[in-house]
Amino acid sequence: MGKRKIIVHIAASADGYIARPDGNVAWLTNRPAPKGFYGLPKFMRTVDAKILGRKTFDLSVKMGANFSANDVHYVFSRQPPPPSVPVGVRFVTEPIRAFAKQMRAQPGKNMWMMGGGELIASFLDEGAIDEFINLTITCGKRLDDTAQTVEAEHTFATGCQGYWFPSPYWLG
Repeated sequence: MGKRKIIVHIAASADGYIARPDGNVAWLTNRPAPKGFYGLPKFMRTVDAKILGRKTFDLSVKMGANFSANDVHYVFSRQPPPPSVPVGVRFVTEPIRAFAKQMRAQPGKNMWMMGGGELIASFLDEGAIDEFINLTITCGKRLDDTAQTVEAEHTFATGCQGYWFPSPYWLG
């Protein structure tokens, strides 16, 4: 098995947004889940750890996320951890580059960089992202209806469409 990779797997609007200005992600979570859920279950079998920022962690807790010892979440935060930290959650204060180097050297599967945007940008600045997998939610007509990169497509009741682009961007 090769070195572990840090992979951003994220949904974004066609204009690049991953949340509303207030952090609300209802535009994404209130959509019907299509068959195969954009390949997420398949992707989940390739990872054994998740990396997220404090805002994403707090939102996950608020939305009722389940945490377990077998599902490790690394949370980057400039704030101290909350008084009660769920099992399987580890708060990280070390520099990104050192963390990425240490994690890549350990045996295991890939790591899912869940977000948010500030943490992804910080990892990009440090050259610590290996791959992007992007689900783009669009409304209206596509620029190129003949694109060959589309693996799965779903039209939502709103008329918006979701396109799954399998690993179109590799970094490093």
